Amino acid sequence: MNKNIMALTAVILAVVIIAGGFYIIGNVRGDDVKDAVPNDGLSTITEFDVSDRSKTESFANGTFFVLQEKNKIHIKMVAEIFVEEADKGGVEIYLPDGLVITEIVCSINGCISSDYVAIWETSDNSEKYHKFIQIARSLYIPDVSSGGAGTLIVEYDLDRSAIDENVSSLDFAIALGTKYSDTSVSTGIVHKTINVPLS
Repeated sequence: MNKNIMALTAVILAVVIIAGGFYIIGNVRGDDVKDAVPNDGLSTITEFDVSDRSKTESFANGTFFVLQEKNKIHIKMVAEIFVEEADKGGVEIYLPDGLVITEIVCSINGCISSDYVAIWETSDNSEKYHKFIQIARSLYIPDVSSGGAGTLIVEYDLDRSAIDENVSSLDFAIALGTKYSDTSVSTGIVHKTINVPLS
């Protein structure tokens, strides 16, 4: 009788060990993939619409999503953009200090290259903004055709060490539209500051 109990115990123990092994292997392989939780960590939503039809047909409208996870802040901007053919300055998005661009994708004119998107930085301390993104700018750029429409998605991480710890919101700026005169070309004739609360 004792031999039967010992044999049964050994079989049960072996099954438990094997099942545990498969469970561990499955987790290591990442087989236990779960769907994302909708709006997980989402703390604020800020919508924007930058347009002035009396000056240009170009526009940029969309949403800033601010997500928090522990002490990290991640911002995602999704925008629909239209640049009229006469607007050779395109759209410019100015970033406040403390932001690092982690991803940027754009579908202007269905182009998958980076021809329609550029990131610029300046070290001029007299300027409020030191980094900006240009979309569909064709002024002085012969390889880029004028105008276009598409979606822009930009993701940022906030470097808290680069800003005051008491900052509760960030100011982005968006500019578009081009004005021509006999002697000069002015870009960004329509512009707006978008205040994005962090919580």
